[in-house]
Amino acid sequence: LSCEKKVLGLFSRLLCDGKLYMMDGKKETEDYGDYVTRCICGFKHDDGYMICCDGCSVWQHLECMQIDPRSIPEKYLCEICHPRSVDRKRARMVQMRKREDMSDDDRER
Repeated sequence: LSCEKKVLGLFSRLLCDGKLYMMDGKKETEDYGDYVTRCICGFKHDDGYMICCDGCSVWQHLECMQIDPRSIPEKYLCEICHPRSVDRKRARMVQMRKREDMSDDDRER
């Protein structure tokens, strides 16, 4: 399944490939409005798989929050709205690697 099909079929809110999808009852809507990224990694880029906190509406990278993209929770709360320990160092390393991979892809084109 492509990310878009997963988003529209299963998840309440997800930022995927630069598009913000939200479920409004049974109607799917696409909204390009303002959003805030506050991930534990410290980076603000869209890596293609992000999730929105249902408490404060901030966006975080799925991989940083150790969420499997195949099993997104119906309700998601960030580490501030639902305090828990998080691995900031691991998250930063993951996103640094992704940014390097994106830079390498740009150079190959």
